Amino acid sequence: LVVPGRLVGLAYGVAFSIQNAGLASFPLIIAAIYADNNDKYIPSVEVFFVIVALVGVLVGIYLNFYDYYYIDSVLNRVHL
Repeated sequence: LVVPGRLVGLAYGVAFSIQNAGLASFPLIIAAIYADNNDKYIPSVEVFFVIVALVGVLVGIYLNFYDYYYIDSVLNRVHL
């Protein structure tokens, strides 16, 4: 979860490429869901957004759990 100093640039590049892939693909997914449900947003598109939000919350909780129990709170440490 934490990369060595010499790989920070690569880590940022990988993170931003994953983010850009998500930003490019989500409108296509939403359009497909919308088209499959007779051009209605509710409830299908809204359910998709709720599921994505729940996955995000669960991943965040897992990262905090992993950080606290396995890597000595490296991700939540305050560096002064």
